Amino acid sequence: GFRFKVALMEEHFNENYVESSKFPKATFKGKIEDFDVTKISTTSKDYTIKGKLELHGKSKDITSTAKIKKVGTDIEVKTTFSVNVSDFDIEIPSVVSKKVAKKVLIDCNFFFFFHTNLKIKPRKNEKFKTNCLSCIRNFLNSILCTN
Repeated sequence: GFRFKVALMEEHFNENYVESSKFPKATFKGKIEDFDVTKISTTSKDYTIKGKLELHGKSKDITSTAKIKKVGTDIEVKTTFSVNVSDFDIEIPSVVSKKVAKKVLIDCNFFFFFHTNLKIKPRKNEKFKTNCLSCIRNFLNSILCTN
């Protein structure tokens, strides 16, 4: 399920709204348009990301702007977009409808790091390894948000 700082919010969100036991994952799969890993610098550059968000058994096309830059030997990717809960058939009970947002902001921040032999892999022990720049570009183009 999804994690929150407040346990009761986490419980209500997972059990009552997104039904995490029935729909355990939310995924985003998309492409970074006109992305070239060899042109990344320490100055953040905007790229358009287009893809599909899957949540609560429903899918929605998403277009967002991502800021991508080099931070030391890492590559940082940041994007933010919002979704309407109604687009994913998430019902908000009327008793709490004034306390629960109908539009949710999704904030994504990823770091990828280079090895000395030009291999790149995501942090957090995710399984990925490649040693060619086109594979790196394809990898960065193929992933952005998963939860």
